[in-house]
Formats: sequence, C-alpha cells, structure tokens
Amino acid sequence: LAGVKDCQEMCRSSGISYERPSDYYAEMVKSDGHMLKVKKELLEQAAKIEAAELRRKQRDAKKFGKALQVEKNQEKEKKKKDELDSIKKWRKSREQSGGMAGND
Repeated sequence: LAGVKDCQEMCRSSGISYERPSDYYAEMVKSDGHMLKVKKELLEQAAKIEAAELRRKQRDAKKFGKALQVEKNQEKEKKKKDELDSIKKWRKSREQSGGMAGND
C-alpha cells in the first residue's frame, strides 16, 4: 500500500495522470455483433422453454378432458341403465297387477 502511495506521488510530481477521466468509457470485451448473437440465443432458449411448457399444459388439459368425458359417459350409461331398470320394474308390476285383476 505504501508503494502505491509513493507511485501516485511520483506521477503527480511528473504530471502523469493515473486516474481515469469521469467521462471515460472502457472498450467492451465482446463486440456488439457477438452480444446480439448471445441475446438472440437467450431469447430462443426462452421461447423453447415457453413452447415446451405450453405443450405440457395442453397435454395435461387433454388428459383431464378425456377423464372428464369418460366420467360423463359413465354417468350417462348409469342413468340409462337405471331408467331401463325402472321401466322393467314398472312393466313387471303392471303385468302382476293386471294379471291379478284378470283372475278376480
């Protein structure tokens, strides 16, 4: 640390500037063209990730939709079966009551 202070003092006495001016802009390590390529690749990666997520959501929605459709079909078949059973019971009771009335 003492060596740095001695060097700064020597630069001041000889008139050599050792500090950067306030408006100094360092040259970029990477060129603008290279940085545009990097940005483009990052945007493409983000788009791929978003597309994959969208496909996954659609696949999940399709699975859910199929399950819901199967459930509705089962309910519909059960309702139909119950209605047919109730019709059979009604016919049976009607035949029994009609048969008994004919015997009387």
